[in-house]
Amino acid sequence: MFTVGEAIQFPVIEVLLRDYLKSRDPDLRVVTVVPADRPASFVRLVRVGGPRRDLVTDVPMVVFECWAADEFAAAELGTRVRAWVFALDQSEHAEGWVRKVAEVGGLQAFPDPLSGTPRYQFTAQFQTRGVPLGA
Repeated sequence: MFTVGEAIQFPVIEVLLRDYLKSRDPDLRVVTVVPADRPASFVRLVRVGGPRRDLVTDVPMVVFECWAADEFAAAELGTRVRAWVFALDQSEHAEGWVRKVAEVGGLQAFPDPLSGTPRYQFTAQFQTRGVPLGA
């Protein structure tokens, strides 16, 4: 199915995660940049690296920042998003296949240093399967 030298395209992990999280909670605002009109509650996804492991496997690492009006709401949002993220293990989506999910950094309080806004975050690494470009 795959051959050496073939162009392999991997899922855009931010798109896969945004669509998946929105399917769990349609009212959840999921972004990659903190909005200027910051809502009371939202999740920011930041891909912070992760290598291509082999011909067909990408291993993106993503930080999930869970913002809310107070510390308890931010913690609750963080635990909910974290549960959904780990349910992605061995799942197929329109954007691609997630073979594995691993925790890199556990859920922690991480208030915004500029505004002091409550925020909890965790980091996960995924194994995603690519497809031949043009397929």
